[in-house]
Amino acid sequence: MTPTAHRAPSPINTAALPAEAVGYLRAQDLPDLPMPDVLKDRLREAAPGCYADHLPVAPLYQLKRHVDACIARHGHGNLMDQAAFGIDGHGTGSWAFHYYLVSRRVAVLTQCRWGGAYDDPVVQRARLEGILGMTEFLMEQAEASPALQNNPGRALLVMMSDFHPSGWTWLGPDGAEGWQWDGDFSLLLAADALQRA
Repeated sequence: MTPTAHRAPSPINTAALPAEAVGYLRAQDLPDLPMPDVLKDRLREAAPGCYADHLPVAPLYQLKRHVDACIARHGHGNLMDQAAFGIDGHGTGSWAFHYYLVSRRVAVLTQCRWGGAYDDPVVQRARLEGILGMTEFLMEQAEASPALQNNPGRALLVMMSDFHPSGWTWLGPDGAEGWQWDGDFSLLLAADALQRA
């Protein structure tokens, strides 16, 4: 697989998303989000500036707690379609756009710098668009993967962050099978591992 596998995210279906969620994305100059149709009509404002189809386990900025919750839910057989997004952070430079997209076969949790005093909005938008495009590619690949379809007890988890180490791991019956800390290449290398599985 080559970096040309990146595709632009599919457009938001504004008829399915709540108007306030679409308004939020537009007001923050955020790109469109790849999201399964099954989740679009379930999104609600769970907290100010946080849209989700469920009550998040913690503020979005606490990425590690969301990753741990995915691992725990998978261990109990409860990894299901979920989505959450919004801007969260603190101080002047520690703000990020969070996009957490989870299915039975793959979970991608991203935390990208956004809106901090020292951030270049053009650079951050380009980075976020690339991550979202790769997220969409990985989700489609996971849904079609014989390795995951034939092994319902297995899933792939990717954590991308501008504030913490980024990596990916297979999830099995006993939880994470060994993190691969591949930094900015985590989505690409997770997709490659899925193709080879």
